[in-house]
Amino acid sequence: MKPLLWKEMHDLRGWLLAGFAVTGAVELLLLTKVFDPSFIAVWMIALMPLAAATVAIGMAVGQIASERHIRTLDFLLARPVSPAVIVWSKFIAGSAVLALLMPCIVALGWTDPQFTSEEMLRAIREQVGMGQLLVTLLPRFWFLYALALFFSVLVDRAVKAAALAGVVAVTLAAVVATFADLAPFSGFVYWLPCFDGTGGLVDAAKSLWLSGMTGLAYSAGALLVTAASARLLQRSPERVLGNRGITVAAAVVMAVAVALLNAAAHRLPVRAPVGSWELQAGSESGPEGIVASGNRVAVILDKHVRFLDFAQPSRPRQIAEVEIPLWTGSPEWSIDRAAMENGTVFL
Repeated sequence: MKPLLWKEMHDLRGWLLAGFAVTGAVELLLLTKVFDPSFIAVWMIALMPLAAATVAIGMAVGQIASERHIRTLDFLLARPVSPAVIVWSKFIAGSAVLALLMPCIVALGWTDPQFTSEEMLRAIREQVGMGQLLVTLLPRFWFLYALALFFSVLVDRAVKAAALAGVVAVTLAAVVATFADLAPFSGFVYWLPCFDGTGGLVDAAKSLWLSGMTGLAYSAGALLVTAASARLLQRSPERVLGNRGITVAAAVVMAVAVALLNAAAHRLPVRAPVGSWELQAGSESGPEGIVASGNRVAVILDKHVRFLDFAQPSRPRQIAEVEIPLWTGSPEWSIDRAAMENGTVFL
Protein backbone atom coordinates (compact mmCIF):
# COMPACT_ATOMS: atom_id res chain seq x y z
CA MET A 1 0.00 0.00 0.00
CA LYS A 2 2.93 2.34 0.65
CA PRO A 3 3.94 2.61 -3.06
CA LEU A 4 0.33 3.49 -3.90
CA LEU A 5 0.30 6.21 -1.23
CA TRP A 6 3.51 7.72 -2.60
CA LYS A 7 2.05 7.63 -6.12
CA GLU A 8 -1.13 9.40 -4.97
CA MET A 9 0.77 12.04 -3.04
CA HIS A 10 2.91 12.60 -6.13
CA ASP A 11 -0.22 12.96 -8.29
CA LEU A 12 -1.76 15.45 -5.83
CA ARG A 13 1.36 17.54 -5.34
CA GLY A 14 0.02 20.09 -7.83
CA TRP A 15 -3.00 20.77 -5.63
CA LEU A 16 -0.78 21.10 -2.58
CA LEU A 17 1.71 23.47 -4.19
CA ALA A 18 -1.00 25.53 -5.89
CA GLY A 19 -2.93 25.82 -2.63
CA PHE A 20 0.15 26.99 -0.70
CA ALA A 21 1.03 29.44 -3.47
CA VAL A 22 -2.44 30.97 -3.81
CA THR A 23 -3.10 31.33 -0.08
CA GLY A 24 0.43 32.66 0.46
CA ALA A 25 -0.04 35.26 -2.27
CA VAL A 26 -3.40 36.39 -0.87
CA GLU A 27 -1.87 36.56 2.62
CA LEU A 28 0.94 38.75 1.32
CA LEU A 29 -1.50 41.06 -0.48
CA LEU A 30 -3.53 41.42 2.71
CA LEU A 31 -0.47 42.13 4.86
CA THR A 32 0.80 44.77 2.43
CA LYS A 33 -2.68 46.41 2.36
CA VAL A 34 -3.12 45.84 -1.39
CA PHE A 35 -6.54 44.37 -0.67
CA ASP A 36 -9.07 46.39 1.27
CA PRO A 37 -9.57 45.08 4.85
CA SER A 38 -13.19 44.36 4.01
CA PHE A 39 -11.89 41.56 1.77
CA ILE A 40 -11.20 39.52 4.92
CA ALA A 41 -14.88 39.62 5.82
CA VAL A 42 -15.84 38.59 2.28
CA TRP A 43 -13.31 35.76 2.44
CA MET A 44 -14.51 34.50 5.80
CA ILE A 45 -18.22 34.59 5.02
CA ALA A 46 -18.36 33.64 1.32
CA LEU A 47 -15.02 32.81 -0.31
CA MET A 48 -13.60 30.54 2.40
CA PRO A 49 -16.31 27.82 2.14
CA LEU A 50 -16.24 28.18 -1.66
CA ALA A 51 -12.46 27.69 -1.75
CA ALA A 52 -12.62 24.68 0.60
CA ALA A 53 -15.40 23.10 -1.48
CA THR A 54 -13.42 23.71 -4.69
CA VAL A 55 -10.36 21.98 -3.24
CA ALA A 56 -12.35 19.04 -1.85
CA ILE A 57 -14.32 18.43 -5.06
CA GLY A 58 -11.52 19.30 -7.47
CA MET A 59 -9.07 16.84 -5.93
CA ALA A 60 -11.51 13.95 -5.64
CA VAL A 61 -13.28 14.01 -9.01
CA GLY A 62 -10.12 13.16 -10.96
CA GLN A 63 -8.62 10.51 -8.72
CA ILE A 64 -10.48 7.55 -10.24
CA ALA A 65 -12.27 9.01 -13.26
CA SER A 66 -9.14 10.52 -14.82
CA GLU A 67 -7.17 7.31 -14.37
CA ARG A 68 -9.99 5.36 -15.97
CA HIS A 69 -10.06 7.80 -18.89
CA ILE A 70 -6.33 7.63 -19.62
CA ARG A 71 -6.33 3.85 -19.01
CA THR A 72 -3.86 3.89 -16.10
CA LEU A 73 -6.53 2.40 -13.85
CA ASP A 74 -6.24 -0.84 -15.84
CA PHE A 75 -2.54 -0.93 -14.97
CA LEU A 76 -3.32 -0.52 -11.28
CA LEU A 77 -6.03 -3.18 -11.36
CA ALA A 78 -3.61 -5.60 -13.04
CA ARG A 79 -1.21 -5.33 -10.12
CA PRO A 80 -1.53 -7.67 -7.11
CA VAL A 81 -3.61 -5.21 -5.09
CA SER A 82 -7.34 -5.19 -4.64
CA PRO A 83 -9.53 -2.35 -6.00
CA ALA A 84 -10.49 -1.57 -2.39
CA VAL A 85 -6.85 -0.88 -1.53
CA ILE A 86 -6.59 1.46 -4.52
CA VAL A 87 -9.63 3.47 -3.37
CA TRP A 88 -8.48 3.67 0.24
CA SER A 89 -4.96 4.72 -0.83
CA LYS A 90 -6.41 7.56 -2.88
CA PHE A 91 -8.73 8.52 -0.03
CA ILE A 92 -5.91 8.63 2.54
CA ALA A 93 -3.67 10.69 0.27
CA GLY A 94 -6.48 13.11 -0.61
CA SER A 95 -7.45 13.44 3.04
CA ALA A 96 -3.86 14.31 3.97
CA VAL A 97 -3.68 17.02 1.29
CA LEU A 98 -7.05 18.43 2.37
CA ALA A 99 -5.91 18.47 6.01
CA LEU A 100 -2.78 20.43 4.97
CA LEU A 101 -4.66 22.98 2.86
CA MET A 102 -7.60 23.67 5.19
CA PRO A 103 -5.47 25.54 7.81
CA CYS A 104 -4.16 27.81 5.03
CA ILE A 105 -7.70 28.52 3.83
CA VAL A 106 -9.08 29.22 7.30
CA ALA A 107 -6.04 31.24 8.44
CA LEU A 108 -6.73 33.97 5.86
CA GLY A 109 -9.70 35.02 7.98
CA TRP A 110 -7.29 35.97 10.78
CA THR A 111 -4.71 37.79 8.65
CA ASP A 112 -5.39 41.13 10.34
CA PRO A 113 -6.34 40.35 13.96
CA GLN A 114 -6.87 44.02 14.85
CA PHE A 115 -10.25 45.63 15.40
CA THR A 116 -12.46 45.63 12.33
CA SER A 117 -15.59 47.63 11.55
CA GLU A 118 -17.16 44.65 9.76
CA GLU A 119 -19.91 43.53 12.16
CA MET A 120 -20.15 39.94 10.91
CA LEU A 121 -16.38 39.38 10.95
CA ARG A 122 -16.06 40.94 14.39
CA ALA A 123 -18.89 38.79 15.74
CA ILE A 124 -17.19 35.64 14.44
CA ARG A 125 -13.73 36.51 15.77
CA GLU A 126 -15.02 37.49 19.20
CA GLN A 127 -16.76 34.15 19.67
CA VAL A 128 -14.50 31.53 18.08
CA GLY A 129 -10.81 31.14 17.38
CA MET A 130 -9.12 29.85 14.26
CA GLY A 131 -8.46 26.44 15.81
CA GLN A 132 -12.07 25.98 16.86
CA LEU A 133 -13.34 26.91 13.40
CA LEU A 134 -10.80 24.65 11.68
CA VAL A 135 -11.72 21.63 13.79
CA THR A 136 -15.40 22.24 13.07
CA LEU A 137 -15.03 22.80 9.31
CA LEU A 138 -12.57 20.04 8.41
CA PRO A 139 -14.97 17.06 8.88
CA ARG A 140 -17.62 18.82 6.77
CA PHE A 141 -15.37 19.26 3.76
CA TRP A 142 -13.81 15.84 4.37
CA PHE A 143 -17.27 14.35 3.82
CA LEU A 144 -17.68 16.47 0.67
CA TYR A 145 -14.34 15.12 -0.57
CA ALA A 146 -15.46 11.52 0.05
CA LEU A 147 -18.73 12.17 -1.77
CA ALA A 148 -16.90 13.59 -4.80
CA LEU A 149 -14.57 10.56 -4.76
CA PHE A 150 -17.65 8.32 -4.90
CA PHE A 151 -18.85 10.19 -8.00
CA SER A 152 -15.37 9.73 -9.49
CA VAL A 153 -15.79 5.96 -9.15
CA LEU A 154 -19.13 6.11 -10.96
CA VAL A 155 -17.99 7.84 -14.17
CA ASP A 156 -15.10 7.85 -16.66
CA ARG A 157 -14.40 11.59 -16.86
CA ALA A 158 -13.47 14.06 -14.15
CA VAL A 159 -15.79 16.68 -15.64
CA LYS A 160 -18.75 14.30 -15.28
CA ALA A 161 -17.92 13.65 -11.64
CA ALA A 162 -17.58 17.39 -11.07
CA ALA A 163 -20.96 17.97 -12.71
CA LEU A 164 -22.62 15.42 -10.42
CA ALA A 165 -20.94 16.89 -7.35
CA GLY A 166 -21.95 20.39 -8.44
CA VAL A 167 -25.59 19.42 -8.92
CA VAL A 168 -25.71 17.81 -5.49
CA ALA A 169 -23.94 20.78 -3.84
CA VAL A 170 -26.22 23.39 -5.44
CA THR A 171 -29.31 21.34 -4.61
CA LEU A 172 -28.28 20.97 -0.98
CA ALA A 173 -27.53 24.70 -0.77
CA ALA A 174 -31.02 25.53 -2.09
CA VAL A 175 -32.70 23.15 0.34
CA VAL A 176 -30.67 24.53 3.25
CA ALA A 177 -31.55 28.13 2.33
CA THR A 178 -35.25 27.25 2.25
CA PHE A 179 -35.22 25.51 5.60
CA ALA A 180 -33.15 28.33 7.10
CA ASP A 181 -36.00 30.72 6.24
CA LEU A 182 -38.63 28.39 7.71
CA ALA A 183 -36.77 27.41 10.86
CA PRO A 184 -33.80 29.77 11.28
CA PHE A 185 -32.94 28.70 14.81
CA SER A 186 -33.52 24.95 14.58
CA GLY A 187 -30.73 22.47 15.20
CA PHE A 188 -29.93 21.81 11.55
CA VAL A 189 -28.00 25.11 11.28
CA TYR A 190 -25.27 23.54 13.45
CA TRP A 191 -24.47 21.20 10.54
CA LEU A 192 -23.85 23.89 7.93
CA PRO A 193 -20.37 24.20 6.36
CA CYS A 194 -20.75 27.97 5.95
CA PHE A 195 -21.87 31.04 7.88
CA ASP A 196 -25.52 32.06 7.75
CA GLY A 197 -27.62 34.74 9.38
CA THR A 198 -28.45 32.60 12.42
CA GLY A 199 -24.84 31.94 13.43
CA GLY A 200 -25.31 28.16 13.50
CA LEU A 201 -21.71 27.42 12.50
CA VAL A 202 -20.40 29.81 15.15
CA ASP A 203 -22.53 28.15 17.83
CA ALA A 204 -21.28 24.72 16.73
CA ALA A 205 -17.65 25.88 16.83
CA LYS A 206 -18.10 27.44 20.29
CA SER A 207 -19.55 24.26 21.78
CA LEU A 208 -17.18 21.34 22.27
CA TRP A 209 -20.16 18.96 22.32
CA LEU A 210 -21.74 20.32 19.13
CA SER A 211 -18.42 20.48 17.31
CA GLY A 212 -17.58 16.92 18.36
CA MET A 213 -21.02 15.52 17.56
CA THR A 214 -21.21 17.05 14.09
CA GLY A 215 -17.57 16.24 13.39
CA LEU A 216 -18.00 12.58 14.32
CA ALA A 217 -21.14 12.29 12.20
CA TYR A 218 -19.48 13.85 9.15
CA SER A 219 -16.33 11.77 9.64
CA ALA A 220 -18.36 8.56 9.92
CA GLY A 221 -20.23 9.58 6.77
CA ALA A 222 -16.94 10.13 4.91
CA LEU A 223 -15.68 6.67 5.90
CA LEU A 224 -18.97 4.98 4.96
CA VAL A 225 -19.11 6.70 1.56
CA THR A 226 -15.50 5.69 0.88
CA ALA A 227 -16.28 2.10 1.88
CA ALA A 228 -19.14 2.16 -0.63
CA SER A 229 -16.75 3.52 -3.29
CA ALA A 230 -14.27 0.72 -2.58
CA ARG A 231 -17.00 -1.89 -2.73
CA LEU A 232 -18.37 -0.49 -5.98
CA LEU A 233 -14.98 -0.45 -7.71
CA GLN A 234 -14.23 -3.96 -6.49
CA ARG A 235 -17.49 -5.40 -7.86
CA SER A 236 -17.50 -3.65 -11.25
CA PRO A 237 -14.17 -1.92 -12.01
CA GLU A 238 -15.02 -1.48 -15.70
CA ARG A 239 -18.67 -0.47 -15.39
CA VAL A 240 -19.35 3.26 -15.35
CA LEU A 241 -22.36 5.52 -15.40
CA GLY A 242 -23.00 6.76 -18.95
CA ASN A 243 -24.24 10.15 -20.06
CA ARG A 244 -27.84 8.98 -19.92
CA GLY A 245 -27.38 7.66 -16.41
CA ILE A 246 -25.73 10.91 -15.30
CA THR A 247 -28.63 12.91 -16.73
CA VAL A 248 -31.18 10.68 -15.00
CA ALA A 249 -29.28 10.87 -11.70
CA ALA A 250 -29.08 14.67 -11.88
CA ALA A 251 -32.77 14.88 -12.76
CA VAL A 252 -33.68 12.64 -9.81
CA VAL A 253 -31.60 14.77 -7.43
CA MET A 254 -33.23 17.99 -8.64
CA ALA A 255 -36.71 16.42 -8.55
CA VAL A 256 -36.18 15.35 -4.93
CA ALA A 257 -34.97 18.87 -4.13
CA VAL A 258 -38.03 20.46 -5.74
CA ALA A 259 -40.31 18.08 -3.84
CA LEU A 260 -38.57 18.95 -0.56
CA LEU A 261 -38.81 22.67 -1.26
CA ASN A 262 -42.52 22.41 -2.04
CA ALA A 263 -43.10 20.35 1.08
CA ALA A 264 -41.17 22.85 3.17
CA ALA A 265 -43.09 25.79 1.70
CA HIS A 266 -46.42 24.21 2.66
CA ARG A 267 -45.28 22.80 5.98
CA LEU A 268 -46.80 25.73 7.84
CA PRO A 269 -50.49 26.15 6.92
CA VAL A 270 -51.75 29.59 5.93
CA ARG A 271 -54.63 30.68 8.13
CA ALA A 272 -56.72 33.82 8.39
CA PRO A 273 -55.87 35.91 11.47
CA VAL A 274 -58.21 35.46 14.43
CA GLY A 275 -57.77 39.07 15.42
CA SER A 276 -55.85 42.18 14.46
CA TRP A 277 -54.80 45.53 15.91
CA GLU A 278 -54.36 48.69 13.89
CA LEU A 279 -51.40 50.66 15.19
CA GLN A 280 -51.82 54.45 15.34
CA ALA A 281 -48.28 55.76 15.34
CA GLY A 282 -49.21 59.45 15.34
CA SER A 283 -46.25 61.75 14.81
CA GLU A 284 -43.75 58.95 15.34
CA SER A 285 -42.08 57.28 12.36
CA GLY A 286 -43.33 53.78 13.07
CA PRO A 287 -42.50 50.75 15.20
CA GLU A 288 -38.84 50.08 15.95
CA GLY A 289 -39.73 46.54 16.94
CA ILE A 290 -42.50 44.21 18.06
CA VAL A 291 -41.85 41.58 20.73
CA ALA A 292 -44.17 39.15 22.47
CA SER A 293 -44.31 36.85 25.47
CA GLY A 294 -47.36 34.76 26.22
CA ASN A 295 -50.48 36.81 25.57
CA ARG A 296 -48.64 40.14 25.87
CA VAL A 297 -47.31 42.07 22.87
CA ALA A 298 -45.08 45.13 23.13
CA VAL A 299 -44.77 47.61 20.27
CA ILE A 300 -41.62 49.73 20.55
CA LEU A 301 -41.97 53.21 19.03
CA ASP A 302 -39.55 56.13 18.87
CA LYS A 303 -40.25 57.29 22.45
CA HIS A 304 -42.96 54.94 23.71
CA VAL A 305 -43.67 51.30 24.38
CA ARG A 306 -47.28 50.16 23.97
CA PHE A 307 -48.47 46.98 25.66
CA LEU A 308 -51.27 44.97 24.05
CA ASP A 309 -53.20 42.06 25.55
CA PHE A 310 -54.11 39.22 23.17
CA ALA A 311 -55.68 36.97 25.80
CA GLN A 312 -58.77 37.10 23.59
CA PRO A 313 -57.27 37.11 20.07
CA SER A 314 -60.50 38.25 18.46
CA ARG A 315 -60.68 41.26 20.81
CA PRO A 316 -57.14 42.53 21.55
CA ARG A 317 -56.82 45.62 23.69
CA GLN A 318 -54.17 48.10 24.70
CA ILE A 319 -53.44 47.89 28.42
CA ALA A 320 -50.60 50.39 28.87
CA GLU A 321 -48.35 52.93 27.19
CA VAL A 322 -45.01 53.86 28.72
CA GLU A 323 -43.00 56.89 27.70
CA ILE A 324 -39.22 56.47 27.50
CA PRO A 325 -37.70 59.91 26.83
CA LEU A 326 -34.07 58.71 26.72
CA TRP A 327 -34.80 55.88 24.27
CA THR A 328 -33.42 56.43 20.74
CA GLY A 329 -34.17 54.15 17.82
CA SER A 330 -32.27 53.99 14.57
CA PRO A 331 -33.65 52.33 11.43
CA GLU A 332 -30.06 51.70 10.28
CA TRP A 333 -29.46 49.19 13.06
CA SER A 334 -29.72 45.61 11.89
CA ILE A 335 -29.78 44.03 15.35
CA ASP A 336 -32.65 43.33 17.71
CA ARG A 337 -33.31 46.26 20.02
CA ALA A 338 -35.75 44.72 22.46
CA ALA A 339 -36.67 41.49 24.18
CA MET A 340 -39.64 40.47 26.29
CA GLU A 341 -40.02 37.87 29.01
CA ASN A 342 -42.92 37.36 31.43
CA GLY A 343 -44.48 40.67 30.43
CA THR A 344 -41.28 42.67 31.02
CA VAL A 345 -39.62 44.48 28.11
CA PHE A 346 -35.86 44.93 28.02
CA LEU A 347 -34.49 47.68 25.76
